[in-house]
Amino acid sequence: MILLLRGLKIPMGFTPPLLWSQRYTLQLPENWRDDFSGFLMCAVPNKSIIFIFDFKIIVKQASSGVSFEDDVVWEESDGDMNTLVWYVSFDLLRDTAWWNQTYKALSFEITTRECSGFGVRLVAKKNRSRLMETSTTNSHDYTHLFKIEYDKAFDAIMISSLVDYY
Repeated sequence: MILLLRGLKIPMGFTPPLLWSQRYTLQLPENWRDDFSGFLMCAVPNKSIIFIFDFKIIVKQASSGVSFEDDVVWEESDGDMNTLVWYVSFDLLRDTAWWNQTYKALSFEITTRECSGFGVRLVAKKNRSRLMETSTTNSHDYTHLFKIEYDKAFDAIMISSLVDYY
């Protein structure tokens, strides 16, 4: 699912906070594939007219020794007006050659420079009361607005939009 939202309420409350960067490294807890259902990604484009085709996300295993010292937390600026949000279910990734349940950290990179903030988080399967959440919709009830491709040369997946622009 891809959402284009007016305003900045989501990125201002995104936890962990967005970074002023095109790259984001997500440390994965031990049972990430069992306790979480997917990735929620958030970006703040610099422009009010957004060509979604320009937004591609590359996901690969993070290299060892990842440092977070240079990470700068995103802060709202004058040009920021919209928010892009992607949800990618693990179910969409399980059949790719890339899927590896032993990963400890993943590197996410958004390929456009027209972005002032970017962040990624895991979406929990369970709510705070520890009851399983269930959805009344089936994954086959909607048309996918992005495609997921495995790039064997980079051992990465590419998530790109099937929508031209908004």
